[in-house]
Order: sequence, then C-alpha cells, then structure tokens
Amino acid sequence: METVMETEYPMCSYGEWEEDGKQNRYFGRLTLLQKLVICLPTPFLMSLTAFRENIITALYQYDYPHASAGALTFMNSMEIMIDIPWDPVLASISDNFRTALFGHWFGRRRPFIVVGSLLCVAFSWLLVAPPMSLGGPPPDGGSGTGAHAYWRVVDCNENNCKPGAAPIQEAAAAAAVQNITLYSSGFISENAKISCSPMGSSTVMTCGRPVEPWVIQVRLKSNSSDSLGLQFSDDGNEWHNPKKLDMTFDDHQTGLMRTKAQYYTTLASALWYGIFNILACTIAQSMISIPLEAFFAEVTPDVSQRSILVLIKMTLAGPAMILSNLVMSSIMEGGGQDECERSPWSGCSRIAPGILLFGSAFLASIGFFCMCIQERPREAMPPAEATQSLAETFVSIWLNRPLKVLIFVSMVFAVADSLQTGAVLNLLYQKYVIDERLVEQKYGMNRFQVLAALALASIFAGTAGIVAYYMVVGRLGRFNTLRAQLLGCIVAQFSTVFVGPGDFPLMIALTCFSVFALAGLPITLSTFVMDIVDYDEFLTGQRREAQISFITPFFSKLAGLPTRVLPLIAINAFGYDPLAHHQRMEVIWTVRLCKSVFPALLFVPAVWLFSSSFPLRTDEQRDALRHGLEQHKKGLPAEDPLYAGQISMPVQVMTEAEIFRCGSHEVSFYNAAILRHFFPSELNDVRESGELEDLRMTPRRQAVAGAVLTALGLGAIGWSFQDVALASPDNPYADLVCSLGLLGFLVGALLLWFQGTRYFKALTAVEEADMQDVDAVLKMLVLDESDEEEDDGWEKVDY
Repeated sequence: METVMETEYPMCSYGEWEEDGKQNRYFGRLTLLQKLVICLPTPFLMSLTAFRENIITALYQYDYPHASAGALTFMNSMEIMIDIPWDPVLASISDNFRTALFGHWFGRRRPFIVVGSLLCVAFSWLLVAPPMSLGGPPPDGGSGTGAHAYWRVVDCNENNCKPGAAPIQEAAAAAAVQNITLYSSGFISENAKISCSPMGSSTVMTCGRPVEPWVIQVRLKSNSSDSLGLQFSDDGNEWHNPKKLDMTFDDHQTGLMRTKAQYYTTLASALWYGIFNILACTIAQSMISIPLEAFFAEVTPDVSQRSILVLIKMTLAGPAMILSNLVMSSIMEGGGQDECERSPWSGCSRIAPGILLFGSAFLASIGFFCMCIQERPREAMPPAEATQSLAETFVSIWLNRPLKVLIFVSMVFAVADSLQTGAVLNLLYQKYVIDERLVEQKYGMNRFQVLAALALASIFAGTAGIVAYYMVVGRLGRFNTLRAQLLGCIVAQFSTVFVGPGDFPLMIALTCFSVFALAGLPITLSTFVMDIVDYDEFLTGQRREAQISFITPFFSKLAGLPTRVLPLIAINAFGYDPLAHHQRMEVIWTVRLCKSVFPALLFVPAVWLFSSSFPLRTDEQRDALRHGLEQHKKGLPAEDPLYAGQISMPVQVMTEAEIFRCGSHEVSFYNAAILRHFFPSELNDVRESGELEDLRMTPRRQAVAGAVLTALGLGAIGWSFQDVALASPDNPYADLVCSLGLLGFLVGALLLWFQGTRYFKALTAVEEADMQDVDAVLKMLVLDESDEEEDDGWEKVDY
C-alpha cells in the first residue's frame, strides 16, 4: 500500500545516505535523469529571455521605433505594476486548479506552463518586430530642418536664431566653425555622410541638390562660441531658421557640435513597446515561471534533493546565456547592428528569426518536460479554496514570521537590485561608463561578445564558488553561510565603482569575484523558501507553494519600482542626450554610482535585518518542523520549531461538514474565509469590545485615502505622459511628474483594493459571523503559549 508521502510525491523514491558509518533511509530521492528533465525548460527560457532583452532597449531607443528613454522607463514601470497583481492572482489560481481538461487530469501546473510558453514566444516575436508604420520618416520640417540645398552656422548673438525668417547677412561671426558635415541617418557614420562642399566659407555648405540631413555635425575651432545656430537656404541668398532649432555641444573637449532637431520620438512606438513588453515579459512569462517554481517546491520533500535541483538549474543557465549572446553577436556583426541600432528609418528584420529559433527550442523542451513529469494526483490534494481571496492570502502569509523577515530583506535587496538590472540603465552603463566603443577598439569585442565573455567567466567562477560553498555550508550551516555571502555581495558591489572606460579586464575580475562569493546564494534562498512553505503548512494546514513563491517577488517588485524610475529622472535633469557619443560627467557618474555605491549601501540594512531577525537557522529546527507536520497530520498539537514555548494546534479540514476545527473550536469555511481578512490585533479588539462593526473602521478610512491617491496619480500621468513619450522640451518636469503619478497610482490602487476588499468583508462579517467564530479564527491564526494548559489531551513532545 502506498504511504501518504508516496502519494503526495509520485516522482520520488527511497534512498540511502551514510552518517557516522551508518546507513540511513530517506524518502524523496530523484534520479539524475528526473532532475535533468525537471530543470530542462529553465536554460531554454533564459536564452530566449536574454536574447530578447539584450536588443530590445537599444532597438526601441535608437532605431526606427523611436521610443524615448523616459517612455521606456515608464512602460517598464507599468510592467511591474501589472505584474504586482497578476502574480498573486496566477499563484492562487494555480494552487487551487482542480479542473480536468478534455476528461483528463493534466495537473495544476502543466496547463499554465504550456499556454504561457506559447504566448511568450508569440508576444516576444511581436515585440522585436514592430511595424514600420511606428517609425516612418519625420514629417516635413516637423522635427528636422527640411530638404534644402544650402546650410550655414551663425552666431546667435548677431543673428536672429529663433524659428521663422532669418535676417540676410554674412556669417562672418561664425568663423570659429572649422567645417560642417551632413549625415543622412540619425547616427554619425561614414556610410551616412552626405557629400557636400564649402561655398566660399567653410561655414556655408552646398550639396548641389536639396537634401534633408538627419544629423548635422559642426566641428569648431578653439575660439568657438556656445551661442551658435543653424540656418538653411534654397538659393544661397535668403536664409531661414528651421522650425525646430537646436544646436548643442556633443563634447566640449573635442569641440564637436551637432543638431538635436532631427531626433524625435513617437507615442505609438512607446505604446507598442509597453503593450507587448507587458504581454511577453509579465503575463506570459509569469504563467511559466510561477508554476515552474511551485513545482520545484512540491516535487520532493528532501532538502538536499531540492538543493541539487537548484544547482542543476544554475549550471544549465550559464551555457544558455553564452549561446544567446554569441548568436546575438553574430547577427550584429553580420550587419544587424547597422540595421537595428544605427539606421533609424530602415527597420530591423534580423532579430525575429532568432526569437523564433530560441522560441522553438524552448517549446520543444516544454513539451518533453510536460510528458515526463508527474504531478500530485487530484485525489491527494485538499479541496480548492474557492472562497479564499488574495487579500486573505496576504494577511495569512504576513503572519508567517520567518517569511515576513525574508520579505523585508528582499524588499531592501530589490531596491538595490533594480538599480543594477534596469534595462535602460544597463544599456547606458555599457555605452558610457564601460564605453563599449573603446572596449571594441582595445579588445576587438562588441557589446554582445563582452556579455558572452562575462557569462563564460561566470561559469568558471561559479563552478569554483559552488565547490567552496558546499565545503563552507557543511561547516557553518545555511544561515551563517548566507550571512557571509551577503557581506561578500556588499564588497563586490562597492568595488564596481572603480570600473571605468575600457576597463574590461577589471570588470571580468570583479564579476568573477562577485559570482564566486555569491555562487550558492540562490541555492540557500530557494531551500529557505521551500522550508517556509512547510512552515506555512504547519501553521495553516494548507499547502500553498505558488502563493509562498510569489509573495517575496511581489513585495520586491513593489519596493524596486522607484529605483527603476528615479535614475532616469536624474540623468535627464543632468542633460542626457540619446544621440550623443559622449555624455556629460554628471550623467556618467549618476549611472556609475547607481550600479555600484548606491546598491552596496542599500545591502547593509538587509544584512543586518537578516542576521538579527531571521529565525530559521539550524538543521535541527528543520527536522523539528518535519516532525511537527507529522504530528499535525495525526491531529495532534505540536510545539512551534522556530519559537520555543509556543504551541500550534492542528487545523483540521472537515470537508463533508464544511468546517475547520482547531482544538475545541469550530468555524464554517465561509465565516473563516471572511474573518481571516483581518489581523489578530483587529480580531482581539473586536473580542474586547464585543462589536463586529469595529472591523469596518480602519479599512474604510484607508480605502478613502487610497481612492484619493489613485485619482491624483492618474491625473498626473494623464497630464504628463504625452510629453514624456514625445520627449518634449516644453515640459522639463514631465518625467518627474509622470513618475510620481505612477508611484502614487500604484500605492493608491493597492491600498484601495486591499482595504476596499476588507471593508466589504467586514460588512459581511457583521451579518454572518459571531464571537464564537472570532475565537475560532484567532485560535487558527495565533500561536499561544497557554495552549498546554487547555484540556485538549495534549502532551509536550521532546524532539
């Protein structure tokens, strides 16, 4: 006869391990082939994601879609806003999925993984292949200077440089101009240069026929003036100013000036990027990643087997990243970079085939994965919690104290991590801090080859780090090892500030040090999260792998949102210009500090909080947790393994009677679902006052505040978004207002949803529940030290 463990973990078998010369038997063993099959989709998904993310920002910002940096940042923030509610919804649906499809039980994870995989590939293809209509040629005179035969530079102190008719006079005052060069694309390159010749003076150019340059570069002599302007003529006699005038220094040291008037952005491109970035990177990708992570947590009860699964995933990820970058490098070297990054109105057709290639390989891996794995049979799972809302989930998970500490630590980490992983900020770091052109000149490596080299170096450093990790973790334990790794993370992150232009070897060395120090970090964190899933089951009697797995990323994304927006606001305020080869030092140092010192400083409170407050520290606690779960499954109370002296009563699910039983207390499924929307402190206040109406006070007050904040945020977004998308110089505060509006809307909407849900549940509680229900739910939620004196027939168990 199958045991309960064999039924709940159908892929596992019994194994043996040796300790002190004795053979010990355990349940939860997975064969090597099973582990490889379980981890198989991960590297293919990572290669598809890396291939897409490596090009998408540069494509939209520098090539024909013409989306502004502010618009890209706003849309990335919108992606996080959509992801925040989508992840918990998806996790709850996946955990409670019990439906047979076409008369067959496919499991509660596989249907989401299959559908999400198909959508991810389709939306990724649409994201990298936007229609040409988004980036057609600029309107006549609307954002450029128009097609004319003669061009000259004048001194604005002696000439009228404002848009409109210009006075007819000689440009002798602009004698500081050494030469003028016209280019036929948005980027300065030899291929785009327009052949023109000086007409009498080097400050006047004639091209023999009307041309419409998209960039005009002016080289100045040492006695140059900052107040220069551009004028055009059709006959060489009557001169006019462009409709949109702007001459600006590209680099004061080399004396280069050029126009910005030809650079323009479109609202349509920003919307296309935002919509399909959300669909591909949030909606579809979460349908894959959340069920996959939940399956990893439920496939085996053995911690060592879980650690090996994480290790295999990490090992397979390295080659996947290298392959992705090498394929992208070959595409870019074969003409893709000129077509997709340096020719703003030519389109980009070379990326979509790569997406289809990696996407097809990923879909094949998903098909093999779904055919080979085994999920828990439907009969072995408790009934779906149809009455449970997401607000109830947040309250119950928040009462899981080790998870709460991990959430706080993750939020601090997320603020720092979002500085490092923001797509726009990463691109700027490569272009202007590392100076990818200088690296290519010195080492013959383009941006994608550099990424491949970093991935290769990371594999060797990570392999050595994993070996060292297992040597250290066996001596220090998981808690102390993780604490040491977090300290190493601070040192590695701060050292990045010393990387400057062309410092590719130093960047490789620091990357290797960082990867070596943090090699086992994902293993430790993953096993801690899996233990917290077990602890949540110990407290609540519910198995919620997906909901526990999503909660930390949920709060991490929420906390990391401001730091994705604020750096872009700062560099725009300091004069960032997307077409410039050289940026101002304020821009470069803002990017550099955001990738080094600022994250290191933010890591410090996270390390302190983890070291002082995280309770799950020893293997003995984990063994006690497993024993406590066994006691609860037998209907017996058990001492909390993390907090000595506190007793947890088993929550028994009486399916036929539709009640929960906790000790001598009973409550119906329906009333328990209502009252679990409230924190124990609120329920205690109600028990003291005897008035269930008191549950309405806090939710009502905070829901009104959330509604006001949501309305103000929407108003700010509506007022400023068009100026952000069009990079309008008429509203210099648009980025700041739009970002603050976005944050206000997010906080207000979350507050309105959470407290609004609780307010309506409070109204229902007044009608349906009573004080006995309140007592029963408090018994389910709160660990109590006095339980051992109750007449529940309980005896303390010594571990």
